[in-house]
Amino acid sequence: MYGNYRAVAERFGLTMSPADPGLFTTTIELSGEVESHPVRIRRLVGMHTIETEIHLTPALDLGLDLTPAGQPPYPGAFGVLRYIGRIFARADLHVGDTELDDAFSVHGDEEARVRTLLEPLRTTLLEWFRAQHHFHLTDSMVTIRRYSPDQFSDDLPDIVGDVDAALALARLLEAERPKLAPASSLIPQIRTFETFAEGRGTQLLVTPLVTWGSLRGRPFVARTRRLSPHVFDLVVSLELESPLGEGFDPSKLPAETETSLDALRKAGHRVEVTARGLHAQHSLDTETYDLDTHVSSAEEALDALERAHSHHVGYR
Repeated sequence: MYGNYRAVAERFGLTMSPADPGLFTTTIELSGEVESHPVRIRRLVGMHTIETEIHLTPALDLGLDLTPAGQPPYPGAFGVLRYIGRIFARADLHVGDTELDDAFSVHGDEEARVRTLLEPLRTTLLEWFRAQHHFHLTDSMVTIRRYSPDQFSDDLPDIVGDVDAALALARLLEAERPKLAPASSLIPQIRTFETFAEGRGTQLLVTPLVTWGSLRGRPFVARTRRLSPHVFDLVVSLELESPLGEGFDPSKLPAETETSLDALRKAGHRVEVTARGLHAQHSLDTETYDLDTHVSSAEEALDALERAHSHHVGYR
């Protein structure tokens, strides 16, 4: 009965859950990665629905929300409420292409950035619209939803076709990502990120604004997160090369570590130290964030933590 789902899992290297569905199974989920994109396929048995999601990593930061005009993007009663809220929250954007504007309901923070992204996707989106596909495009994923009958025997070509189509659109999105201008509210931060990446040898992406790599052998990432239209924060994560022992107690940190953490806290960071590393969160505004100074404070905090651990000060 569920052989087609096992065949899809094998074809794309996904994990099927439950592995052995039974008569009363209500949801079948296939998950994993394809072409470095996280993938989730769900068969909602009671709703006769198949949802295929291809996630973008990292997510874009346009506030993008696109569906065929008049088509609710979410299933179920709760989804209808979300759809109604979506309609009244923001007016649709107009990208200046009559056919696209008539065919789709589009939301986003900045019209120019959304237009730049959608222009190369025009042909694919209109083909999907004319084929009456149910789909939803956001900053973080491409979703295709298909309504199928009770039987499972004919699902295989539909699912494979939806995965291939969603992956093709994800490839187009990734190809356009480098061409997008940064979010306008992040422009004051661009130069400090560029300088940091050049000086520390890390990689840099503008949409979203993020730099990552290895600092003295420690995995590092500083990434902006869109919280709401034009509002962003920054999360700096620095991991230890080797996690600390089971006896690690974040409430009993070495004095040297606390001194460096105080520098971050006084600068407005919310800081968390774990056995694996350090995470610092900071709101972004029009002032330029001093990335190099704050990352240096994080490095000093972890240096002190590792020294204390190596001398068995309470971390055995």
